[in-house]
Amino acid sequence: MPLAVKGARIFAGHGQTLRCLNADDGTEIWSKDTGGHLYAAPAAVGDRVYAGSLNSKLTMYCLNAVDGKELWTHCTLEGGYAEPIVAGRRLFIGYHTKFYCLKTGANGPASWPMSGGNPSHSGCND
Repeated sequence: MPLAVKGARIFAGHGQTLRCLNADDGTEIWSKDTGGHLYAAPAAVGDRVYAGSLNSKLTMYCLNAVDGKELWTHCTLEGGYAEPIVAGRRLFIGYHTKFYCLKTGANGPASWPMSGGNPSHSGCND
């Protein structure tokens, strides 16, 4: 069972269902039927949880981590499965012929650090 832990919540994929469980007592907080198999662990960052579901194609889900409401989905043109990886404030998803980098929406530093330069050179605090 692929899973991710964020604070007092456990996000677990089982079959076609992504579940959010209370880490203290294991009770279910919410569940989402994705219509496809969840082969890889979800990723949780801030108030969002990301998961990839494989039916005939890969569908990436972004859900509200608090209530499980769907924020967005992205369906690929080909089948496959991908494990979402969070680094900094970015979500990376790679599979077969595609590689995605998505903003997580998490708060970051006031300035983006740059090696050997002034942070203001980036033109973006993202």
